[in-house]
Amino acid sequence: MRREDGQPVCERCWDRPQRECSRCHTVDLVKALTADGPLCPRCYRDQRDHGECGLCGDTVPLARRATETQPACCYRCYRRPIQHTTCAFCGQQRDCQRLAGEHWVCRQCMPKPKRPCGHCGRSRPIAATWPLGPVCQPCYGRLRYGGRPCRTCGQIRPLTGRDDNGTAICGPCAGHASPPPCRICATADAYAHGACARCLLHARLRDLLADPTGQVPTQLTPLIDELTSTPNPVRMLTWLQTTTSSQLLGRLAASGEPISHATLDALPAGHDECYVRALLVRTNVLPPRQESLDRISPWLDRLLAERPTRHAQLLQPYVQWELLRKLRRRSARGRSVDGHALKIRAEALLILEFLTWLDSRKLTLATLRQGHLEDWLDSGPARRHGLCMFLTWAHRRGLTDAHDITPVRHSRDSRFLTDDERWAQLRECLISDAFPLRIRVGRALTLLYGLPASRIRHLTAADIQHSGTESYLRLRTSTLFLPPRMADLLAELAATTRDEPLLPPSAATQQWLFPGNIPGQPMSAPGFSLLMRRHGFHVQPARIAALVALAEKLPAPVLAELLDISIDTAHKWAAYTQPNWSAYLAVRDQDSADRAL
Repeated sequence: MRREDGQPVCERCWDRPQRECSRCHTVDLVKALTADGPLCPRCYRDQRDHGECGLCGDTVPLARRATETQPACCYRCYRRPIQHTTCAFCGQQRDCQRLAGEHWVCRQCMPKPKRPCGHCGRSRPIAATWPLGPVCQPCYGRLRYGGRPCRTCGQIRPLTGRDDNGTAICGPCAGHASPPPCRICATADAYAHGACARCLLHARLRDLLADPTGQVPTQLTPLIDELTSTPNPVRMLTWLQTTTSSQLLGRLAASGEPISHATLDALPAGHDECYVRALLVRTNVLPPRQESLDRISPWLDRLLAERPTRHAQLLQPYVQWELLRKLRRRSARGRSVDGHALKIRAEALLILEFLTWLDSRKLTLATLRQGHLEDWLDSGPARRHGLCMFLTWAHRRGLTDAHDITPVRHSRDSRFLTDDERWAQLRECLISDAFPLRIRVGRALTLLYGLPASRIRHLTAADIQHSGTESYLRLRTSTLFLPPRMADLLAELAATTRDEPLLPPSAATQQWLFPGNIPGQPMSAPGFSLLMRRHGFHVQPARIAALVALAEKLPAPVLAELLDISIDTAHKWAAYTQPNWSAYLAVRDQDSADRAL
């Protein structure tokens, strides 16, 4: 094929012409040319050849005529020629189609050409061609299943065309035939069984969440309303049909008992339980709680269920009144506790390992001596030195003698970045498209400002602030100036992640730039680290290089205020570079004295 300017294009990228159908007189894509004139796809299907299918025996429209080697078959029985062979791209044994020459390609690896979307303007694989032009898959879902009032006819329909002024109008007003309306609401196109996707979703949710009497409990009514109002009901229907989380939700509703946090705590811990709990909290069915801390007590109860009672009498008070109390105070001050909650679990397992060793030696904490302790420390990994806090706590309560245990500190990563390597990686993140967008943003924030992963994971769209032509990134108590290219990347990421969660946030303050798999929660710390490592990026050396570079140029008080870190941490980083900031302090004191006068 050739365009009007003479440039050749393949059949996949060719924009098929639209003409008036000789049968229904609507302007649509030309499916066939007959003696009477062009036919649109719908009229072509209506008058195609009817006959007996050689496979099922029904008299229906035929997709393929009979040949010497193959019988005629209908569209229901027709299958495109495929071969179960090795894919030329991924190397897996799958059902493949011939791409070009002798190359066989599976469906997952089949190349999808990118073209500028007529709605958002981005170059993406095209899902459909409408009167407004080619439409990408995200825009197709938003427009196809999210009707709005048409400026021309006033009907609520998908706005798939544009008038001469560029205003969005519906398909019929643009000369494009639309599917039949929904038989329930009549405001959207039918999706399946004569109903639109939203009405079908509402009906299936009521069936899923019905109690033994067939009625939906009042407690779950907000859940149905929230799930039905999703901007992409087709995706929600897929979630209902394919996930085990929806099956667990249905079993909880079918039990007829009220759902509470205690009900979910009694279930086996796993992804489904976490997902359902977060979904119920997100839809205001359950009250919110500090999940990383409140999950420790049920986990500890399950852990101690098969342990001796004497172990529980030691571990329960230590975890509840020593470790969890400190973390709740930290959480009340607005500090992150996710990483500390994981450390509590690791320490509890270490203590149980130590108590089991004591039982095997017929020892107790009261009869424990320094030699026994050193034997246990030397016979295992270095993480056993983390027992010092528990032994100190036990000594304060008179449960054991004083013991000498030196905590072992390990460097997480011995690799360091030079300043040239740091700037080269930062330049690659800002300019190159070789990595996914969220990888580029996470790397750039680490390399430029030395932000920890916990701070990056909890960034929201509301943290991106604008003042005139300048952009800033808001941290907890400070704001960072964003270079123009960095600001563009963050704005693009905010626009990309807006429609990524199953339930979009109700406000920008709840829209995570790094959303996780659990509704309403950001990406987990292990998930963020794994995502970065998969693309060859190690956070620790990059953060060290950024903090050292900033500490060389900024005094510790300014560094602490700018990056929202403690003054002690800022002084430690400044000590590596050993600058003399006495002149800066003198100037600052003189300025303060001048203002006082």
